[in-house]
Amino acid sequence: MELPREVSPKYVSRIPLTLLYPMERPGTYQVRYSELGGGPGRPAAPKGDVVELPGDFLPSRLAERREASLRILARYLAFREMRVRQYAEYTLTYFDAGVRRRVVPGREPLRGGVR
Repeated sequence: MELPREVSPKYVSRIPLTLLYPMERPGTYQVRYSELGGGPGRPAAPKGDVVELPGDFLPSRLAERREASLRILARYLAFREMRVRQYAEYTLTYFDAGVRRRVVPGREPLRGGVR
């Protein structure tokens, strides 16, 4: 699987908060979350795009760390593309252990960094 050489125009206006607002000192930061055209509660109907899934759809599921979000992410634990599978496995870290046991019994988050 080869990733595209050019950045898709739909990603050009996106930037990680840490690049826009450097968080150089320990402390509490306040962030305002705004939904445009749907959000965490919208139906899960992503394309099988291996760039779109870990770049947009899957991270948006982490906005609300509820059981419903984990059920959506759990579908990608057996995805055909390894990078998407690994991303889904790392996201397990962000959910309460009790919720993980209910939704994906016996499944633990991956440790270490994404490669």
